[in-house]
Amino acid sequence: MTTTGSHPAMKIKKHIQLAVDPNRRPSQSNSPSQPDSTNDTSIGSGHNGGRRKSTYKPGGVGLVAAAMNFRRMTRASIPNNQVQEPMPKVNVRYENTYKMEPEDGTRFQYNAIERKVYGLLEEQVKDLTYDAATAAHLSQTVADVVKNTVKGMFSPRYKLITQVVVGQNQQQGMEAASRCLWDDSKDNFASICYKNKSMTVTVLIFGCYFE
Repeated sequence: MTTTGSHPAMKIKKHIQLAVDPNRRPSQSNSPSQPDSTNDTSIGSGHNGGRRKSTYKPGGVGLVAAAMNFRRMTRASIPNNQVQEPMPKVNVRYENTYKMEPEDGTRFQYNAIERKVYGLLEEQVKDLTYDAATAAHLSQTVADVVKNTVKGMFSPRYKLITQVVVGQNQQQGMEAASRCLWDDSKDNFASICYKNKSMTVTVLIFGCYFE
């Protein structure tokens, strides 16, 4: 199929070319024989000869220049060597100490622990009154305080298990029993029972040595 000037597409193209602003600067020629100069306003040859070189307007900023400036401000246009990457997480690995037993003076001494915890309960629970609604919260609070108090009294290799029972004091009898599977040469426990006029607080502390 041949294309002539009477073809509808050619007519539309001619109307578009005539609608171009005559004040805009025409594009340069793409011919290699002509020198590349920004001051040359002659229209080049070829099918692209009538296209304008830039969107520059006197007294304004061209669209191409604005797009380039916007691209420079984006993160994607920043070189990879200038982007600050987050610091990698370092996993600390400790060497084995090969200690099979606690050092002298760092064993679980139940006598000293019982005296320490009894004095703590006497100070904190002396003036409290038993309340069934708050007994659960009280037992949890006492367990946390006792565990934090006795932590520094023996080797840090000991794992602690603290059990607290809060009950009403009505001159009744109560027994607490426990059974454990451990090494009795290193592991031990402490039992403390404190009473006031309204409540009883029983604390069991188990210390298990981990090699």
